[in-house]
Amino acid sequence: MKKHYLLVFSLICCTVVFAQNPGNSLQFDGGLNHVTANLPAVFDDIPNNDITVETQVRYTGLGFTRVFFAQKDANNYFNISMTRFSGQVELYVYVSAVSNVYSVRIINGLNLGQNHHIAARWTAATATIDVFIDGQPAGVTFGGDSSTGTNNVMTIGARSDGSQSFNGEIDELAIWNEARLLCLLVQDANAGIDSTETNLAAYYTFNQGIAGGDNTGIMTLTDATGNSPGILQNFALSGNTSNFVTSQAFSTVIQAPNTNPIAICKPPFTIQLDANGEAIITVNDIDDGSFDPCGVASTSIDKTNFTCDDVGPNTVTLTVTATNGNTAICTTIVTVEDTIDPVALCVAPITIQLDANGLANITPGMIDNGSTDNCNIASLILDITQFTCADIGDNTVTLTVTDTNGNTATCTTIVTVEDTLDPIAVCV
Repeated sequence: MKKHYLLVFSLICCTVVFAQNPGNSLQFDGGLNHVTANLPAVFDDIPNNDITVETQVRYTGLGFTRVFFAQKDANNYFNISMTRFSGQVELYVYVSAVSNVYSVRIINGLNLGQNHHIAARWTAATATIDVFIDGQPAGVTFGGDSSTGTNNVMTIGARSDGSQSFNGEIDELAIWNEARLLCLLVQDANAGIDSTETNLAAYYTFNQGIAGGDNTGIMTLTDATGNSPGILQNFALSGNTSNFVTSQAFSTVIQAPNTNPIAICKPPFTIQLDANGEAIITVNDIDDGSFDPCGVASTSIDKTNFTCDDVGPNTVTLTVTATNGNTAICTTIVTVEDTIDPVALCVAPITIQLDANGLANITPGMIDNGSTDNCNIASLILDITQFTCADIGDNTVTLTVTDTNGNTATCTTIVTVEDTLDPIAVCV
């Protein structure tokens, strides 16, 4: 990764950002100079491997040329090509997977002689090619067919047989064993690449030699991953052509696309209150794989704690915030249930006396001994509340406790009925 510095000047109306980079790129003069390297393993199985190739490039040529060419055999290859047409630069990407050739050409041409970050992404599962120019998706159309070169060779700046040589500058070329996300490509374009990143198959910074100086002692192009070092073929390596020159990579800060995250909520579900009348959920209970191509900064839900007051359906909102600050929401229904029965507590056996009418009455409050519930008790009901002379003796009385959510519990005690009133004697 080249060193570069971002200088930020804040003005009243706006912020201007400049990128400076002291590194080098490699100038190809359109002759026979090019770079050859061992074919990275990612190209051994193009039909099943996701592949991304990105680079900084400035084209100044005339004819049809190759920026990059990796050929397993005549039926399996991946290449990026450029040509000039009507004063602009046309970009082509060709992928052949077991003789099935897929190709695209960008619809809007590039500016001749201007540095561009380009990325070609192959997604094997869908057999699709995506092209990104300076951090933006490029409109594409059918690109036609491609010729082939030498098998089991990778080249930079020419076809794999050394022909169709590139004219211009190439810099910061990376090969990935993944369909790299656009936002990561933008990050690469602005800051370079960490050579230890996962799925990085090869990475050429071109930051070698002295720009425009005598570099005739340099024979190889360094691969920062150490996997596929390149061999410099037919370069003069002196002067301002066919040599290492001052890089134009990172000269412009590329803006990340203003994407919105995708918020995905789980289907409605049910939770139960605990013995304390409480229930708790987390983001993971609601989030069902929300994502953003630039990365998710945070996820949150508007309600995590539930009590007896929340029994029934509750709408919960998930908010997903992307790294660019954009947000998205989704909702689901969390139904809260109270399935815990109350605790019915009865007093110890009691004794009551019939009155002068031969009657005695009890209330729930006389039998309840502090029954409880995790929410609230709705009612206390006795199965017997009035006693007569027919009930003298021991009577089993049942207390039914019902909470506000329809759960019930019972307990029993003994009510002993006594008649302690003497009869009234009446004589004639």
